[in-house]
Amino acid sequence: MSLSVKSLLFPLFAAAALLTACNGDDPEEDFPNATGIDGRVLVQNEFGQPLYNERNGISVLLETGFRSFPLQADNIGRWQIGSAPVGQYTITYKKTGCGTLVFRNIIISTTNPAFEILSGFQRMTTATLTKLPDAVFQNLALDLTTNQNGGTTTYTLAVNGTIIPGPPPNGQPKGYRVFVARTATVSKTNYEFQQHFTTLTENFSATIGSDVFSGINAIPGQTLYVTLYGDANFDLSQQNPNESFTFPNLTLEPSSTVSVVLP
Repeated sequence: MSLSVKSLLFPLFAAAALLTACNGDDPEEDFPNATGIDGRVLVQNEFGQPLYNERNGISVLLETGFRSFPLQADNIGRWQIGSAPVGQYTITYKKTGCGTLVFRNIIISTTNPAFEILSGFQRMTTATLTKLPDAVFQNLALDLTTNQNGGTTTYTLAVNGTIIPGPPPNGQPKGYRVFVARTATVSKTNYEFQQHFTTLTENFSATIGSDVFSGINAIPGQTLYVTLYGDANFDLSQQNPNESFTFPNLTLEPSSTVSVVLP
């Protein structure tokens, strides 16, 4: 009796198909590779007070690997995407007139989710954008104090001025940020030292201690340049992967630049 090649191979194909169907380790069978994601964005002013009527016009950008998903939040700040791949995400929130927020290293997983799941959507932590503050600086002046300790000269610098408008009458402080460099082009992206300060009065004074001068290796004869930006009255600076900092809530325009020569 003769058997065809086709009849001999058929049992082998059937056995292989049965083994594949019974394999419980197949990740495509056991674990979905996409999930819904949603979230909410709030808006506040520079004093942390909610702005309920400012939640429209917020854009949300989800990025993972080489893929990006631009979204628009609704008029109460809610957003969602129905099917997003698992992986590590960067989520960026933007709104005209507000500081931009960037959240990195957000892990979306279906096997071990880090976020609450509601109706098939992983819910992100609520983000809050801050409306850029209104601040103009006047009468800026630097008051440098020099101290001799043996053969070492140390410095303390007071930055004085007026911020308009000043703090509100309810007693909340007004925020600002001081940037220092040994170049006349000092700015929020070109500085050697920066610090967030607050004031409870229209006239303010910020003190920069001797440790700052030691940290930037300032020596006699050098010129220090100082510029200021209005900031929210709470510090929301963000450190970037390259170790630089982003300051999302600064005024668009800085103060004039003032300078002092170290004696």
